[in-house]
Amino acid sequence: GHFAPPEGGAELIDPKLRNSHEFPKWLNSEETREKLHGKKVMMYCTGGIRCERASALLDQLERQADDGSFKTDGVVMVRGGIERYMRTFPEGGFWKGKNYLFDRRFEQVPEKKSAHALAKDIESQCCVCSAPWDLYRGQHKCVGELPAPARKCDVPVLVCDACQQAGTHWQTKLLCPLCKEGYVAPQTMPALPGDAEAAEAAAAAEAAAAA
Repeated sequence: GHFAPPEGGAELIDPKLRNSHEFPKWLNSEETREKLHGKKVMMYCTGGIRCERASALLDQLERQADDGSFKTDGVVMVRGGIERYMRTFPEGGFWKGKNYLFDRRFEQVPEKKSAHALAKDIESQCCVCSAPWDLYRGQHKCVGELPAPARKCDVPVLVCDACQQAGTHWQTKLLCPLCKEGYVAPQTMPALPGDAEAAEAAAAAEAAAAA
């Protein structure tokens, strides 16, 4: 799921992340910086913790650009993340879809939103037959190839019940939406304060061990 801003509201930016390790590279890309420069940024995540880290990284990148070439108009976060937002707005508010969880609950939905309304919100599809589907079951993962060092995409993908019951001939079709469109994430990691010191310390430790 995702937030669906009202007409005339904020622009929703999809960072197209396969995993959280890609976020610094996405934030460091020229395209992202151009979109965020001079804008008020609202971040949200499942429970709020990753937003704290993301906003700290954004602050570092802004301070590095001391010439003013990259500066937002401030960052706000959804306190408590999507989980708290759904409890605060049990009919859904501006949230569309489900909140995917990394535990046995699997997902969270607005308590007072009808099953019909939830069904209308579905934008995701079975990666095999493209039928509307939003349940992660079976621990299926994308087989798409990525540039080194990742090599393999390996993110969870959606496979509907009908395709799972049809057999295993569809295994080669297990591609996430990003791999299907051939998307390659930005590859340049930002040079952050402390990186040089960490590299020097590692080199010194290696030299000491060799001695």
